[in-house]
Amino acid sequence: MFGLGSLTDLDSLEIRDALFLGLKDLDHEIRGEAMVGLAIRKDSRVFNALLKEWELDIISILSLEAAEELADPKLIPHLQKLLSSMALDENNSFSQQLNNAISACQRQ
Repeated sequence: MFGLGSLTDLDSLEIRDALFLGLKDLDHEIRGEAMVGLAIRKDSRVFNALLKEWELDIISILSLEAAEELADPKLIPHLQKLLSSMALDENNSFSQQLNNAISACQRQ
């Protein structure tokens, strides 16, 4: 998923569909890479996948990278909810990525 989603600039229906299938994978890394790849391509199907991912017990930093790439203002309340509900003092990189995603969404 990483190679398909992030290492190539190619964009086609086939690539997007393959990334979309990756959203169903049980492995959070594969789902995360699929989300990033779809977000880079501004594929709106990633929006609901992000909301679903953020309902899980463990939030992937890749989902926050995808939110930053998508930069959809409709994600702001969901990201702010994550910010207020999580103990981020322990994980500086996660906190920074969450703030980057919020900033990107606010710029749009």
